Amino acid sequence: MTLDGEVLELHPGAARSRLILHINGVTAGLDKQKRDLQALHHMAPTAQIRGVHNASVDWQTDVLESILGRSELWQYQQGNGEIQQRLAGYSQLLGQLLGHPDLPPTADLRQYLPQAAPGTGLLDGELLRQLPFINQLTWQDLLKYLYGDYPAGASCATLRLAYELAQGIHRGVPVLVVAHSQGLIITALATYILGHFFGSYTRWQEQVFILGYGPVILLEELPPGLRGQTILIQDRHDLVAEAFSNMRYTDFWNVLQTQFWRTIQRFNQLPQLARPDSQHSAGYYLGLLGSPPSRRSGELVQYFVSQEWQKNPVLNHFRGIRLILEDLVAGGALAVKN
Repeated sequence: MTLDGEVLELHPGAARSRLILHINGVTAGLDKQKRDLQALHHMAPTAQIRGVHNASVDWQTDVLESILGRSELWQYQQGNGEIQQRLAGYSQLLGQLLGHPDLPPTADLRQYLPQAAPGTGLLDGELLRQLPFINQLTWQDLLKYLYGDYPAGASCATLRLAYELAQGIHRGVPVLVVAHSQGLIITALATYILGHFFGSYTRWQEQVFILGYGPVILLEELPPGLRGQTILIQDRHDLVAEAFSNMRYTDFWNVLQTQFWRTIQRFNQLPQLARPDSQHSAGYYLGLLGSPPSRRSGELVQYFVSQEWQKNPVLNHFRGIRLILEDLVAGGALAVKN
């Protein structure tokens, strides 16, 4: 079984001048992650491509995990003392991991963080609702109960992505994070942790770029210094990305009791997340489905992935925006809107 946060590299070799880190989304098992990495290798054969695996249990758990991670992300933007204290704790965990400069790709990060409390990991929506004490917990206590000292959401994938980013920054190479669906939540959390880790040194952000497809967050939820380093691609018919990226909330219970159950009802138990041929699937965005809109989406992703973002002035016109792909006419002609 592939652990959350394991690193996959289909074509390992000497370190190259450009690093691409791929982080997969919900309900994406190991086979899909390998398929996506192979597609990216064909798009950018000269780059080093590594996948940080976001392990999937089932769609219900993945969705709840996404909402918890999104809630954590929302809290980061409030900037109060409790939030800064949590970020400081995550930053310390990252520092401990970086004390091992050659973490094995299959490392179980919890084995390298023996002093970090793991939490219960209980992510069953029905069981959570039935716990008699759960409504009395503060946000801080709830996170402690579920995650202990780890970040909310996909904890190990978040910390491993932060680790891989820090390693690339240390090498002095530009790093492009290519993130699908929940992977973009993980990316945002990891970069906030990195920001706290680096403190007043902000030039690390000049080396990091983000390409998100099927995005389930907004640009303004990323760290301010990375918003202008990011391009988001969303198909007009991607209802999952539309619903999640438009969420607005202030606390966990609003999310869990309102947005979570409303989302389930709206999407009839979210079949789009499980269907491999939906407009939210990674295969659709990467051009693997064979339909004209999928192929044209793949061509757009390929263009962005194949470019050196620091050197191509054309990309300056796309950075900092969300591209909406419109299927306008019969035959699959594709238009792009900001």
